[in-house]
Amino acid sequence: IDLALKALARTDLFSDERIDLNPATGELTVRVVENPIINQVLFEGNSANFGGAIGIGGTPVILTASGNVFRSNSAGTNGSAIMTRRDDIDIVDNLFAGNLSGGADLAVLYIEPWTQPQTVPVIADNTFLGNEGTAISSAYELDMLVERNILAYSTYFGMSCVDGGTGEHAQLSCNVFFGNGSGDAWCGDDLGGNVVADPLFCNPGGVERTVADSSPCLPANNSCGVTIGGVAIDCDEVTGLEEPQIASAMYSLHQASPNPFNPRTCITFELPRREAVTLRVFDLTGRMVKTLIDIEIFAQGRQEVIWLGRDDGGRQCASGTYFYRLEVGNYVQTKKMVLIK
Repeated sequence: IDLALKALARTDLFSDERIDLNPATGELTVRVVENPIINQVLFEGNSANFGGAIGIGGTPVILTASGNVFRSNSAGTNGSAIMTRRDDIDIVDNLFAGNLSGGADLAVLYIEPWTQPQTVPVIADNTFLGNEGTAISSAYELDMLVERNILAYSTYFGMSCVDGGTGEHAQLSCNVFFGNGSGDAWCGDDLGGNVVADPLFCNPGGVERTVADSSPCLPANNSCGVTIGGVAIDCDEVTGLEEPQIASAMYSLHQASPNPFNPRTCITFELPRREAVTLRVFDLTGRMVKTLIDIEIFAQGRQEVIWLGRDDGGRQCASGTYFYRLEVGNYVQTKKMVLIK
């Protein structure tokens, strides 16, 4: 299993690991031989063809990931945060926010077993918030347990399933779906307690898992009597969908225009107040190719930056897919653009 990390909070929880540093990018690759238990790690700004932060091949390992943050990672194909070809995984109590898939119907968490499934994957108590693509997907029918998750504001679906007639289905209970671009219907066997409802995040434009005291994700407000998505109370009543849309739009990174482009494109973003801004461009390998803005102060409102398709050394970049990432305080957002010649 290879883990590409921009920020590694703890290494003592990896068993039998080798850590390699790429001096050109500053990235760490952790190659784990035995079954990894990954707790309280920030995976941010990583990129790969599949499995932007964590990619698991056919190696017989058991992955347990809990209490982690997966933010602004990207993949050329599937699994902008995690892709696994094993079914023996427990993904519990993690935050997935602002991750960028390689296509509209591709997933943040993607499971594609190479062998006949032997165990039941567990995906529980996670929050999927504002990701590109679909939050959870599998390549084949899987009898996986999906419970007590928030799946909100994905650009495509909250969850997608494959039905090949084998009788195996995802088992869903006590999940909250909301604001997903292609609808909030879920798939698999409904064991009860699944709802379409605004989670009432205190700060929808950020990545904190805090909600209003009337949130359906709290035990007193749902039929399951449980906490959903690992959230905590941190604000009074909010006004539902209207306010999150306004709050989220206060910090906004728009699609580059034109896109595809040659040789120049315009990147537009919006700020709610005078803020320090960083804007960088990365290639598909995750290598930073251009710093467009380096911790500069910008006024409130709409801002535009031109990229001429050149790297920091003034060299013309090759044709291909690039990612641009805006960082303003705790707000981080990444989008994709294509340079053609």
